[in-house]
Amino acid sequence: MIRKQLYLTEEIDLKTKRLAEIENVSQAEIIRTALQEYLQEKDIDDIQDPLFKMLGLIKKGESKKKESKTYDEYLYGEGING
Repeated sequence: MIRKQLYLTEEIDLKTKRLAEIENVSQAEIIRTALQEYLQEKDIDDIQDPLFKMLGLIKKGESKKKESKTYDEYLYGEGING
């Protein structure tokens, strides 16, 4: 495991302490479980960096002029530059 330091609000601290006592686990375990569930809900593995969309767009020998002028369109979608 990797050690992290974070700040919690007093409310979150109290609630995680209470839940840890009820479930007879550590407060860290409560936080890890909650974070794991949150990340599963967000399905982080399916989110792609917009830069990855650009990989392979320009084939060897092709002009890069158009692509350099419209990179925002490739990164953020159509309609950005016009």
